[in-house]
Amino acid sequence: ANGLSYVIKNFLDDDIDVLMFYSQTVSPEKLHTIPEIVKGEIVYDGVGKDLIKKHINFSATNLIIRSDMVKNGVFTEGIFRPQLTISENRLFNIELLLNNPRIRIINSTIYRYIVNPLSQMTTRSPQRLSQHIQSYVYLMEVLQNYIDSIIDKDISQSISRVVNGLYTPFTNRILASKIKYNELK
Repeated sequence: ANGLSYVIKNFLDDDIDVLMFYSQTVSPEKLHTIPEIVKGEIVYDGVGKDLIKKHINFSATNLIIRSDMVKNGVFTEGIFRPQLTISENRLFNIELLLNNPRIRIINSTIYRYIVNPLSQMTTRSPQRLSQHIQSYVYLMEVLQNYIDSIIDKDISQSISRVVNGLYTPFTNRILASKIKYNELK
């Protein structure tokens, strides 16, 4: 309940562009098990390009971003892309880190992701699955373009690991669908 005010009061200052914290996935019936006391300490204080090399996985839902980073167009094609119906936070996160903001990460679990059985992630209709597969293909193409154009080998390798990590959910969606082979081609 007091998590957001806690992190802002104790960890956010003028030198930070992005403040990240931990998240927890919770089913609606388990919400009552969340502790009321929030505590934490700094586990990373640095810049985005160094962080991307550390292969730390984070989500756009568990961070606070300085508004001028978004308003001043630090994202090459904008934040929201209609081609992405799923996994859009991966691209957002990579583009955020590539802009090399000053980042602080604290080990406080502030954000609670409540699992919704009707969400984009759990819907398995053939139409929705087809959209998700197209979204994965688009995401992998954009990330491959970054891999091919970035000079820093460590950053390119980190982005390659993200692409490789997409193959399992991509394959699972294909296997769970009723999409025919010629449609996949």
